[in-house]
Amino acid sequence: MKQFALVLVHLMLLSAISISRSYAAPVPAQLRVLRTPKKGETTKMKGGCSDARIAKLEEALGFARELANSAAEELSKDGAELSEGVQTWLGPVNRGTLRVQVAKRFTSVARNLGAPLKQVLREPTKGETALLFHCQEQGCSDSLAMTQNKGSTSKFNQIQLCPLFFKGGLDQDIAAYTAKKNAGKRNKFRSPTNARELVILLLSSMLVILVFQQQSYTLLHEAQHSLALLGSSKARDNLQDFTHAAGNTPQACHELQGVSKALNAENWALVAFLIKADPARFA
Repeated sequence: MKQFALVLVHLMLLSAISISRSYAAPVPAQLRVLRTPKKGETTKMKGGCSDARIAKLEEALGFARELANSAAEELSKDGAELSEGVQTWLGPVNRGTLRVQVAKRFTSVARNLGAPLKQVLREPTKGETALLFHCQEQGCSDSLAMTQNKGSTSKFNQIQLCPLFFKGGLDQDIAAYTAKKNAGKRNKFRSPTNARELVILLLSSMLVILVFQQQSYTLLHEAQHSLALLGSSKARDNLQDFTHAAGNTPQACHELQGVSKALNAENWALVAFLIKADPARFA
């Protein structure tokens, strides 16, 4: 009887450990930004961000988090997988698969984008959740930002913010979308990352001016590559850039076939944007 009781206690302990592991809170990302050294400070790292750029990054992180949260909420609704928006931009997907991907690509991303941003002068300490933003211009060319995960080519997780990322000042870029929609070309609008024109949205016979912050959109794209922001350790969760050569235009994203849409980073960023710009497409 005593032996049975000991076995029972042992099983209960194992069960408790299993439950605690199953419900353990995810480890949040540790966001760092490399700042420009102040007078008297030194650093071996290049690519420090100025105070103005750090302020713009902080603002963009907040907007990106809002977009990700809105997308997660909309795509968690029953029947979202059958909506025109999902079918058009993510292709054929079942409810279970969509739930898993939304939890990763929007819910986890929103949570991690909300982590405190600490200013540093050196690379982050070793860790899978540490992510460093920096402003080095080398290798940028016409890119807005570039992501590298910790591994063979990088000692740490990083997102390089290029000069084009900051173009346009602190004032928000304005989304380019419904002008094409009203012309019957709703899948051939200009990418929000290149938006520089005023767009008037005509929704439900009401005149609406939609303001969109370009940097936040770029961060959502980069988040689809960043394992730290996705809360993942699986390399396959780093999505592809199938439409990069075509300039990541919405038309190129729309023309992808089958599952390629859901495997393309820009498509997920577009989904978040369109849920903000035209939520009826996902109803």
